[in-house]
Amino acid sequence: MEEETNRHVKRYFKKIYSYYQKSVNKKGIASLRQRIRNEIEPVLKGKVVDIGSGGVTHYNNGKINLLISLDNVFEFLKNC
Repeated sequence: MEEETNRHVKRYFKKIYSYYQKSVNKKGIASLRQRIRNEIEPVLKGKVVDIGSGGVTHYNNGKINLLISLDNVFEFLKNC
Protein backbone atom coordinates (compact mmCIF):
# COMPACT_ATOMS: atom_id res chain seq x y z
CA MET A 1 0.00 0.00 0.00
CA GLU A 2 2.75 2.48 0.95
CA GLU A 3 4.70 1.72 -2.23
CA GLU A 4 1.59 2.36 -4.32
CA THR A 5 0.97 5.66 -2.52
CA ASN A 6 4.57 6.72 -3.13
CA ARG A 7 4.20 5.88 -6.80
CA HIS A 8 1.05 8.03 -7.04
CA VAL A 9 2.73 10.95 -5.24
CA LYS A 10 5.77 10.78 -7.52
CA ARG A 11 3.58 10.61 -10.62
CA TYR A 12 1.62 13.65 -9.42
CA PHE A 13 4.73 15.73 -8.80
CA LYS A 14 6.21 14.73 -12.15
CA LYS A 15 3.01 16.02 -13.74
CA ILE A 16 3.10 19.40 -11.94
CA TYR A 17 6.90 19.83 -11.93
CA SER A 18 7.07 22.59 -14.56
CA TYR A 19 4.18 24.50 -12.96
CA TYR A 20 5.82 24.17 -9.55
CA GLN A 21 9.15 25.52 -10.81
CA LYS A 22 7.39 28.53 -12.37
CA SER A 23 5.35 29.20 -9.23
CA VAL A 24 8.43 29.15 -6.99
CA ASN A 25 9.67 32.16 -8.90
CA LYS A 26 6.38 34.10 -8.73
CA LYS A 27 6.43 37.27 -6.69
CA GLY A 28 4.33 36.11 -3.70
CA ILE A 29 6.08 32.80 -3.18
CA ALA A 30 9.51 34.20 -3.99
CA SER A 31 8.91 37.04 -1.54
CA LEU A 32 7.91 34.67 1.25
CA ARG A 33 10.86 32.40 0.56
CA GLN A 34 13.20 35.40 0.59
CA ARG A 35 11.83 36.66 3.92
CA ILE A 36 12.30 33.23 5.50
CA ARG A 37 15.78 32.97 4.01
CA ASN A 38 16.72 36.40 5.34
CA GLU A 39 15.85 35.22 8.85
CA ILE A 40 17.49 31.79 8.85
CA GLU A 41 20.44 32.01 6.47
CA PRO A 42 22.62 34.20 8.72
CA VAL A 43 22.48 31.62 11.53
CA LEU A 44 23.03 28.51 9.40
CA LYS A 45 26.46 26.96 9.85
CA GLY A 46 28.23 23.63 9.73
CA LYS A 47 26.02 20.85 8.46
CA VAL A 48 22.58 21.89 7.16
CA VAL A 49 19.72 19.60 6.16
CA ASP A 50 17.08 21.25 3.99
CA ILE A 51 14.01 19.00 4.13
CA GLY A 52 11.45 19.57 1.41
CA SER A 53 13.74 21.93 -0.46
CA GLY A 54 11.92 21.62 -3.77
CA GLY A 55 15.31 21.92 -5.42
CA VAL A 56 15.78 25.46 -4.14
CA THR A 57 19.08 25.36 -2.29
CA HIS A 58 20.94 28.65 -2.62
CA TYR A 59 22.66 29.42 0.66
CA ASN A 60 25.67 31.71 0.49
CA ASN A 61 26.57 32.77 4.00
CA GLY A 62 30.01 31.12 3.88
CA LYS A 63 29.49 29.21 7.16
CA ILE A 64 27.90 26.07 5.71
CA ASN A 65 30.34 23.17 5.38
CA LEU A 66 27.86 20.58 4.13
CA LEU A 67 24.38 21.03 2.68
CA ILE A 68 22.05 18.06 2.36
CA SER A 69 18.97 18.83 0.30
CA LEU A 70 16.03 16.44 0.56
CA ASP A 71 12.80 16.26 -1.37
CA ASN A 72 10.30 13.52 -2.18
CA VAL A 73 10.53 14.26 -5.90
CA PHE A 74 13.86 13.53 -7.57
CA GLU A 75 13.08 15.87 -10.49
CA PHE A 76 13.19 18.83 -8.09
CA LEU A 77 16.70 17.90 -7.00
CA LYS A 78 18.21 17.05 -10.39
CA ASN A 79 18.97 20.65 -11.27
CA CYS A 80 20.23 22.00 -7.96
